[in-house]
Amino acid sequence: MVMLLATLVTLSPAHAWEVKTNSAGDPLHWIQVPVHYSVNPTNSQGLSDSSVISAVDSAFSTWQSVDGAKIQFRYDGKSNVDTYGHEDGLNLVFFESSWPADWDDDLLAMALTWNVDGGEIIAMDMVVNEDHPWSTGSGDGFDLQNALTHEVGHAIGLAHTVEESATMFGSSSREDREKRDLVDDDEQAARYLYSGLLGDRPEFFCSSASGRPEGLLPLLATLFGGAFLRRRRSQTDGV
Repeated sequence: MVMLLATLVTLSPAHAWEVKTNSAGDPLHWIQVPVHYSVNPTNSQGLSDSSVISAVDSAFSTWQSVDGAKIQFRYDGKSNVDTYGHEDGLNLVFFESSWPADWDDDLLAMALTWNVDGGEIIAMDMVVNEDHPWSTGSGDGFDLQNALTHEVGHAIGLAHTVEESATMFGSSSREDREKRDLVDDDEQAARYLYSGLLGDRPEFFCSSASGRPEGLLPLLATLFGGAFLRRRRSQTDGV
């Protein structure tokens, strides 16, 4: 059985952004690029395959476009796989119609990564919660590209930020499309991980529980904030 591992979070004293680290303090990041990914666009909400794939591609392209961040992605095509795990050799984006009972129902989506010693990420999956209404255009559901841009940030090693205007802020509401576009806080975090300057790491850490299985170190996003929450409406918002 694969063991879940919580991580440390590296705090930048000069910015709101945070990155995920392992128990040794190594920032989690990809070394082998481009990072390949596949998409299973099958869903029960009537979203076309082409609109889903376009939303996914745009989410990855947004992070790839950060000036000074040496991270690249490559789309490998559609897949029929609809489960997460590193054993299948796929970095997969898919919809989940049976949201696991031990995952918060308010989660819009989840990013899961697996890493080895040194903090190198070697696999990732992104799971979209079909219990929430989704849209890929001007609909009144949760915007898929908006949510997935946030999840790609987690998949490359970023944690949540307290900067509410940032893509990596940890909640969203219906029809929110602002997180499709990165702000400076997001870009600074990406450059920190992928500019080749990881040796100049902040010395401030906020620790959580840690553990060590044999072999791969699987990291489940729920344990360290690698998920996107539905923003609860206040009473003045209606329901």
